Amino acid sequence: RQNVVPSYLYPFGVGKYVIPEGEGTVKNFLEQSEKDRLINYRDTDERINESLDYCLFSYYANGLNFADIARLRRNEVFPDHIARRRQKTKGRQKKSKTLIIPMHPKMKEIIHRRGQITLNPNDYVFPILKAGMSEEEIFFAIRSFVRRGNVALNKAFKALGLSERPTTYTLRHTFSSMMLEMGASTEELQDALGHRNIQTTEHYKHGFSLKKKMKFSEGL
Repeated sequence: RQNVVPSYLYPFGVGKYVIPEGEGTVKNFLEQSEKDRLINYRDTDERINESLDYCLFSYYANGLNFADIARLRRNEVFPDHIARRRQKTKGRQKKSKTLIIPMHPKMKEIIHRRGQITLNPNDYVFPILKAGMSEEEIFFAIRSFVRRGNVALNKAFKALGLSERPTTYTLRHTFSSMMLEMGASTEELQDALGHRNIQTTEHYKHGFSLKKKMKFSEGL
């Protein structure tokens, strides 16, 4: 709209590139037993363990993504829940949504182990970002944070003999899969993930696990 890129160079549209919507070969989520093995994994490198803690925090915090974990502030953390206000920009209008996330005991452990000791309610919970950072500095700090998480997950998966190629979003998808396994509706999953559009949530719905298929098969 601002003519930064001429319209004839735009790659999408009639007769141009179409984003593939195939099922792909990577399931991008963990089964229950795989998830349990990851939770119990400890590396000899403490930096890897730190990044894995943030990955597990994401899982227990309703699949909270790494950008929101990095931006989490003390005034959003309460004894029994987190009230994380997400903000996304569409055009010139800013829309916000508050995620209410139950405080799992594992989340408390990770906050105690990795969180910053501070009395300032506006301080970040984790030492990923610093006060006074510019948006550019925040962008690169979060990108580095995500990369460390991806490296840690890949090392853990290799050590555990898991074949998937994980990213920090693997834990978000695993949370979604576990919710559906426990009988959550698409609407409940949408609320937990903080999606405005339920079609976005549909992308997080994976095929049933073998365990659930066996249960259905036994009832035939």
